[in-house]
Amino acid sequence: MNSRGGFPVALVRWERHCDQGNVFERGYSVLKLDSSEGRWKIAEGWTLDEPSQWDPENTGVQCSRV
Repeated sequence: MNSRGGFPVALVRWERHCDQGNVFERGYSVLKLDSSEGRWKIAEGWTLDEPSQWDPENTGVQCSRV
């Protein structure tokens, strides 16, 4: 997790499963989190096929594995 404009940013890996439990889609998302109203919520999100698609030089945010 890192921050962008004062907000924490998290890189997450996700999978979607069919009713039989098989994975039919997977990817990564970068989520900008906000707790300014007293509850955490996703303020913005970007979906990636690979984490290498996130360009820290362009976005100003470096994500690292935790």
